[in-house]
Amino acid sequence: NNDDIWNTDGKSITLTIAPPPWKTKWAYASYLIFVGLLVMGLYFFIVNRFEQKTLLELERREREKSEQMNQLKLRFFTNISHEFRTPLTLISSPLDKLISQTDVNAGQRQYLYSTMQKNVKRLLRLVKQLMDFRKLEGQQYNLKVKQGNLRLFVHEIVNDFKEYADEKAIEIKYNYSLNNHEKQWFDQNVIDSVIFNLLSNAIKFSPRDSVVLVELEEQDNDQATIRVIDHGVGIKKEKIDKIFERFYSDNQTADDYLGTGIGLAFSQSLVKLHGGTIDVKSEPGVETIFTVNLPVNKDAFPPETLNEYEIITSAEPEKTKRAIRNEESTSIEESNVANKHRISLLLVEDNMELRKFLKNYFTRYYVLEANDGEEALAIANKSMPDLIISDVMMPNMDGISFCKAIKSIFVPSHIPVVLLTAKTAIEHKIEGVENGADAYIEKPFNINFLEVQVQNLLKQRKQLRKRFSNQFETQPADVVDNQMDKIFFEKAEKIVLENIANNTFSVEELGAELNMSRSQLFRKFKALTGNTPSDYIRSERLKMAKKLLKEGQLNVNEVSIKTGFNSTSHFISTFKKFIGTTPKEFSKK
Repeated sequence: NNDDIWNTDGKSITLTIAPPPWKTKWAYASYLIFVGLLVMGLYFFIVNRFEQKTLLELERREREKSEQMNQLKLRFFTNISHEFRTPLTLISSPLDKLISQTDVNAGQRQYLYSTMQKNVKRLLRLVKQLMDFRKLEGQQYNLKVKQGNLRLFVHEIVNDFKEYADEKAIEIKYNYSLNNHEKQWFDQNVIDSVIFNLLSNAIKFSPRDSVVLVELEEQDNDQATIRVIDHGVGIKKEKIDKIFERFYSDNQTADDYLGTGIGLAFSQSLVKLHGGTIDVKSEPGVETIFTVNLPVNKDAFPPETLNEYEIITSAEPEKTKRAIRNEESTSIEESNVANKHRISLLLVEDNMELRKFLKNYFTRYYVLEANDGEEALAIANKSMPDLIISDVMMPNMDGISFCKAIKSIFVPSHIPVVLLTAKTAIEHKIEGVENGADAYIEKPFNINFLEVQVQNLLKQRKQLRKRFSNQFETQPADVVDNQMDKIFFEKAEKIVLENIANNTFSVEELGAELNMSRSQLFRKFKALTGNTPSDYIRSERLKMAKKLLKEGQLNVNEVSIKTGFNSTSHFISTFKKFIGTTPKEFSKK
C-alpha cells in the first residue's frame, strides 16, 4: 500500500480470493460422486453385457443340446422303424404268398408259418424292450430275483446265437468258473436282455472267421462277472463315454446301421438296477471287452424283490427262440446248383432270415448271396448276375454306395439293381435313383410286387437285346441308357476300329484293352446284346466293309484286306451270309 490507496494507518489488509466454482469442495465432491456413478454405471454395464452374453451362450448351448437331442430322437425313430420293417416284411410276404397261391405244399406252408411266428416274436421283443426302457426311465421297473443256475442260464442264451454266428463264420466260445453252480440269485430278464444286447453287437460288428468269447466267473465277494469279448471294428476312444447314452448311435456305417441306440443304455440301466456295473474297453480293430459285474448273493437284494419259492433251472422257452436265430430250412428249400442257362439273381441282405426267405421264393433262378455291399461287389464282378436285389442299410458298404459302385464299373454296370429299404422319404428315393437304382421298393414290401418288378426288369433287358438283333444297323452306344455302358461300347468300338485291318486281332486282346477277362467280356456282351464279343468284332468289320464298298474307291480284295479278313473268299462268304448279298453285288447297288 505504498500509494496509500487501501488505508492510511499503514496497516496491511487481507484479501481472500475465492476459488472458481469448479474448484470448490462441493465441486470436488460432485466430481467424486460423478466418478463413482460412472464407475458403477460401467460396472453394471459390463456385468449386464457379460450376463447377456452368458445368457445368450447358455441359450445357444441349450438350442444346440435340444437340436442334438431332436436329431438323436429322429435317428432313434428312423432306426426303430427299420428294426420293425424287416420282421414286418417277413410276416407280410409269407402271408401274401399263402393268400395268393393255392399250390403251397405242406412243407412250404410250415416254413412260412414258422417264419411269421419267429418274426412276430421278434416284434414282441422289440416292443417289450421299448416298454421296459420306458419303465426304467420312469423308475417303474421292478426286479424279480430268483435263485437259479447262472452258468446254465447264460449257456442257453449263448447257444441261441450259435446259428446266427455260424452264418457269419464266427465262432462263439463260452468259458465259466463258478464256485457254486446252483445258488446264484439274479433277475433272469436282466441277464437275458443284457447278454442279448452285448452278444448281438459283438457278432454284428465282428469280421468273418473271428471269435466271440463269453466268460462267466464268480468273485470272492459274491459277485459274478460276465465278459463279452470280440475282435471287430471296436469303439473309438472319444466315443467310449457316449455309447451308453440313450438314443446314441455311432455312425460307423452308412444310414445308422447300428440299430436303435437304446440297447446299451437299456443294458446299463438294468445292470445298475441289479446293483451292478458295466464297463467297456476297446482298441479299434483289435479287441472290445464289455465287462458286467453283478451281485448274485441273496443278501444284496431288497426283500420285496425276492421270490424264494421259484427256482430258475434254465432260460424260459420263449427266450430261447430268438428272432435273430434262423432255424434249419425245411424241405421246401431247393438247392441252387450253378447253371449257365438259368437266370441268376444276387441277393444282398445282411438279415439272414430275409435273405433266406427271398432265396426260397426265387427258386426258379440261380441265386447268389452276399451279406453286405463289399462282398456283393466282388461277386458281381466275378459272376455278373442278371439282376441284383439289395438292401440299403447294411454294414461295411450300404446299398446306395454299392449301387453307385456297380454302375461306375465297366464289368457290372449293365446289371439292373433293385433297392429294398425302410427309408421311405422322397429324398432317399431320389438318392437311390440318382445313384443308378432301377427300382426302389419300401419295406415291408409285397413279395408279388417285388417279383413283378424283377420280371419287368429282366423283360426290359430281353427287349434291349432284341434291338441288337440287326447288329449291322445298330450302334450299341446309341441304344444303351447307362452312361457307363455307353462309354464301354464307345471304347470297344474305338479299339476294334484301331485294329480293324489286323486279321489276328482277338477277343482276348479286346478284353485286355478293356481290362476285362474273356469270360467277363463274354457275359457283358451276351447280357447287353445277346451276341458274343466275336460277333461284335465281326459286325464291326462288316460295317466297315459296307462303308468302303459304298465309297467305291477300293475293290473287293482291297476291302477284304482293309477290314482284317484272312482271305478274300472268307470275306465274300461271311459278307453274303450276314448281309444277304455278295460284296460285288452290294457295291453295284
